[in-house]
Amino acid sequence: MVLDLRHNSGGDGSLIAPVVATTVLFKALRPKGTLFVLIGRNTFSAAHNLVMSITELTDAVLVGEPSGSRPNAISEAGWFNLPYSKQTGFISSQFHQYGAPEDHRIWIAPHVPVGLSAEQYFRGEDPVMTAVIGLAGK
Repeated sequence: MVLDLRHNSGGDGSLIAPVVATTVLFKALRPKGTLFVLIGRNTFSAAHNLVMSITELTDAVLVGEPSGSRPNAISEAGWFNLPYSKQTGFISSQFHQYGAPEDHRIWIAPHVPVGLSAEQYFRGEDPVMTAVIGLAGK
């Protein structure tokens, strides 16, 4: 099973529980199956919280680049209006602690680090999926 969160900048945190339940069920039904979670620099906010929850409850293999957020981070954005200009803004306001209080990592490192060069991107190559296919074939 492959869950691609590389370009997932978050969203609705209430959707985390059913996705985590699905990954746990996959591991229960397919104990020899491998769960790959693809992460990258654009994985943050609710998507990052999802990665943290999945890795807490499964033996998922993280593949790709380091995540875009810390284990303990602020997410759950909300709208606000500035009082004088009436400009609308969007800001994250809730602290989520998935690591220990003294966990000062600046990202979640993948188990299998795979980068993406500009040349690969413009050729339409996906070295992360290529790595997963290679790992799944073993």
